Amino acid sequence: QKEEGMTQYCSVTDVKNSVDVAYVDALDDDEIDNAVSAASAQIEQYCNRVFTVPSTETDRDFVPSEDLKVVSGFDLANTTNLVVKTDDGTGSFGTTLTTITDYQFEPTNAIVESKPLSLLRRVGGSFPWNGGRPSVRITGQHGFAAIPSGIKRACVIQSIHLWKSPDAPLGYKGFGDAGVVRLRDSLHPTALELIRPFQRVSFG
Repeated sequence: QKEEGMTQYCSVTDVKNSVDVAYVDALDDDEIDNAVSAASAQIEQYCNRVFTVPSTETDRDFVPSEDLKVVSGFDLANTTNLVVKTDDGTGSFGTTLTTITDYQFEPTNAIVESKPLSLLRRVGGSFPWNGGRPSVRITGQHGFAAIPSGIKRACVIQSIHLWKSPDAPLGYKGFGDAGVVRLRDSLHPTALELIRPFQRVSFG
């Protein structure tokens, strides 16, 4: 069963609907659920990000890039109650920056395209440097507005890959619209191609 707080990017029903009915049994639900949790964790590890849908604002602190112009390594689902503060070394994050005048989030058209904001750029100045300690605090709804369809589909495929692997001593098995799966510990090739565009790119 999934651990408390763990996000699953597809459901047991999603997986069952994608395999031949002959392979589906009510007794398999726990095994499928475990496979979904494992597949979701693999996706997060490869992409270096999570695809949770936030319900409230949270604070997250960041170290800026070497040139002190950019902060990355986050996803914001929207601009609701968005606040950016900096810390001058006291640990208080007492300076609140003003949007447009002091900073901008990018990609600039992300929200319109249903994508997360994933980069903060300083305008007309630099972020403070605190010797490698976080100096920028972003308060907002961290995550995605919705789980991307490619991530959900990849989770289905990878869950099947993990769930049925004990049944395939020769390394291959066919399952409905998931196609022929080579069962191994790594990511399924189709799942990998689906999640590759979501892999975190570092800036700085």
